Amino acid sequence: MLRWHEWFVAVFDARSLRERLLIGLTLCVVTWAVWEVSIGGVVTDSKAEVITDIDRLARDLEQQNFERDRLIELDRTPEREALRRQQERLNSLLVAQAEELDALLARFVPPEDVPALLEDVLQNHEGLKLVRLTSQPAEPVTITIESGADAEAENAAEVPSVEIYRHPVLLEFEGGYLDVLAYLESLEEVGWQFAWRRLEYAVAEYPDAQVLIELETLSREKEWLGV
Repeated sequence: MLRWHEWFVAVFDARSLRERLLIGLTLCVVTWAVWEVSIGGVVTDSKAEVITDIDRLARDLEQQNFERDRLIELDRTPEREALRRQQERLNSLLVAQAEELDALLARFVPPEDVPALLEDVLQNHEGLKLVRLTSQPAEPVTITIESGADAEAENAAEVPSVEIYRHPVLLEFEGGYLDVLAYLESLEEVGWQFAWRRLEYAVAEYPDAQVLIELETLSREKEWLGV
């Protein structure tokens, strides 16, 4: 007995050219719909929540750094002891926030491991063929906080930003729809955090399609260490 996909190919080949084109167009629309419903929405929500937490912690960290430095620069006065206690409190808060930020970043794939991870998962899907895998230049995530009593003032000073970097990776491969879908699901199950930036799916010659995905990870390192 023919397997279901062999039956589908046989039925498809028996159709007229116009019917094949309509079926191909329908598959493209269904592919995008399945992506949005089964993966896209969940990916966007989960990754966005982590990015939001990192942004919040980075801003808090910079604000506390600025406040600590401001207190250090104050003239020595009879209130020195009170200032010392306040500095100690801010230092403790800075350490706690830095540790929380590093814990969030540690959930992301180390930049140097991203290419190997993508290729290893791809090799587990025999129906897929690797075309291109490239690491893109790191992009700084710039977060600045204005200092001074009036943050809206035109000439308000700026506190140096926390150094966090995006590390994008481009992956291009070929394969059938079901193999592509299985690969994307496998990436979501690896246990590491990463952010989806782009997905392009185009049927080149049925039943194979060309797929381009762009992912990114986050770290404090500017360079692709070990790559």
